[in-house]
Parts: sequence; structure tokens; C-alpha cells
Amino acid sequence: MVISMRKILFCIALLSGAVCASQTIKFSGANVTTRGSDEPDSFCQNFNLTNQEVLTFFTRAKEVSAKEIHDQYDYLPCYVKGTIALKDSSSTLRGCTFHIRGGGTAELACDNEEIKLYVCKTCNNLFKVEL
Repeated sequence: MVISMRKILFCIALLSGAVCASQTIKFSGANVTTRGSDEPDSFCQNFNLTNQEVLTFFTRAKEVSAKEIHDQYDYLPCYVKGTIALKDSSSTLRGCTFHIRGGGTAELACDNEEIKLYVCKTCNNLFKVEL
């Protein structure tokens, strides 16, 4: 019984570490520099996010594949672009650029790395579109 209890405690510790490891990215210093729409007369041409709303988006968002975005999310032509800093598990502060679309999807590019894709299913309150 003692061995089983040790295995259980070990598994719990491993799972706790995995959960904590996924939360090691910290975003700060968001700065919206551009807003617009790929289609000038689109219904969402007035889409906008504040700097704080961008931070909230990335804090809530999760990284996903291009296939997941294609299959499960709407493409909207409206966007905001800007810069944001992130600190990862290595505690390195990196400068990044973001491109958030009105449908709750985003692209994040940091230090000449591959672009990462994000979605936020709990950000509907951030996406205000003036018609």
C-alpha cells in the first residue's frame, strides 16, 4: 500500500508541474499601433482593442494549430496590430508583434521565430464591434 501511495503522490506532483509549466509565459507592455480591416467597408471596420484588452486576450488565450483555427473559428477582416513583451520560463524578456482579429484569433511573432497562433474562447466581452 505504501508503494501505491508513493506512486499516486508522484503522479500528482508530475501533473501539478505540467499545469504550472503551461502557465510560465507572462505578457506585458502591450501597445496597439494599428487598427483596420482588410475590407474597408466591412461591418467590423471600427474594431478596436485597448492595450489592457490585448493583455487580457493573451493572458486568456491558448496556442493552437492553423488547422484548428481554420476548422473552428471565423475569419474576420478587422484587426489590431502592435507590440507586446513576453517573458517565458527562461525569464528572458522578448519583444513580439501581434495581429489580433475580431473573430478571437491572433498571430504572435517573437524574435524572428515561427509565428504562433492563438485563440481565445473566453474573450467575447473584449470584441466590441460598432455597427
